[in-house]
Amino acid sequence: MIEYIKVDDLDTALQFATNELAPRGAQHPEFLADLEKTMALLAFPELAKFADDTNSIQPADQDTLSLFQDPSFAPIMQLMKRAQRVKVAKELNSAILESQGNGTETKLTGLVKLMSWGEEKLEKAGAGLPAGEKNKARTWASQVLTG
Repeated sequence: MIEYIKVDDLDTALQFATNELAPRGAQHPEFLADLEKTMALLAFPELAKFADDTNSIQPADQDTLSLFQDPSFAPIMQLMKRAQRVKVAKELNSAILESQGNGTETKLTGLVKLMSWGEEKLEKAGAGLPAGEKNKARTWASQVLTG
């Protein structure tokens, strides 16, 4: 829904909210607060357009700028951040994997953790890595696993 709002396809966003999200909100009240924040983006589409941290375009008018400075809009703007998209993607992937009986972690995530662990063990055992390769796996793993 957020992606529909971001590209200014409000009709599709409303249809998606009505058909997909509202029934789930009724069944799972714990999702209502997040749903309400997302619906607020419909009332303030400029927040969706300019709060995206992958977008370098800044609002030109003073009214929109004042929304960005108002702390009450911070939770709504947080929905547009890259970190939120990564969080949702990870949760969705985990749910899909779990529904297929595969646990909640992808094989790639396990391999990245194993690579980082192996690098650490090699260094502790005194099998030095080339200077340019030290901590490379752990740094990369940290970036990949935290989004």
